[in-house]
Amino acid sequence: MRFVALLFLVLTVGCKAMPAPPAGFIQPDPNMIEVDGLPFHVANADPKAKWMSFDRLAIAPIDTSYLLENNIWEKISPKDPTEDAKAIADEARAVIEQAFKKDPKHRFEVVAPGSSKEKTLALEVAIVDLVPTKVVTGLAGYAGGFLVPGVGYVRAFTKGIIAFEARVRDLETGRVIATFADRERTKLALINFENLTYYGFVDSIVEEWAGQFVALSAIREGGEIEDSPWYKISPW
Repeated sequence: MRFVALLFLVLTVGCKAMPAPPAGFIQPDPNMIEVDGLPFHVANADPKAKWMSFDRLAIAPIDTSYLLENNIWEKISPKDPTEDAKAIADEARAVIEQAFKKDPKHRFEVVAPGSSKEKTLALEVAIVDLVPTKVVTGLAGYAGGFLVPGVGYVRAFTKGIIAFEARVRDLETGRVIATFADRERTKLALINFENLTYYGFVDSIVEEWAGQFVALSAIREGGEIEDSPWYKISPW
């Protein structure tokens, strides 16, 4: 019986989060084509863009004005994500910037926004969905799971969610030459201490996105970037 419950859990919640509905930060562009092999729900790029001609990158302040309205289940939380989104956005920008600065391949020189246009790309990101972990439910799931078989599976429904939309802009021409979007949630684990704080899940997801952005900057045509797993072994 416990195996059946676990199987149900894996099939229903043990996978990548569903794509977020479009928030409007990125727009359809007939000049772009869909790019396969990338770890995002949306990946489009201008096939005529000369990517190797750029050697500078400006990372714009992350936009939080496109946050989607949460659904009924997501509203069952004492935390209003709009109050915390700005601080999370600032921290996420710092993580992405550091990831590019520490890139061992040094693909881009990271420059301040507005300081350069020649041979410079801008990475413009918006957080479009932010749902805090339901901490009380998570605590109940852990407590119940140690006492009653099956009760701990309630932890699966405490998951926090974060999503972004992003644009890559050629600052010399002003044209957007690539767009991306992705949505992730707290990773499935038998014990995940990230569920014990409202936004404990955000750091690891943002770090993964930052690493994927850096990998994307060096990818060759036809290359692939493996997505991060939807589960974790470590409780931290």
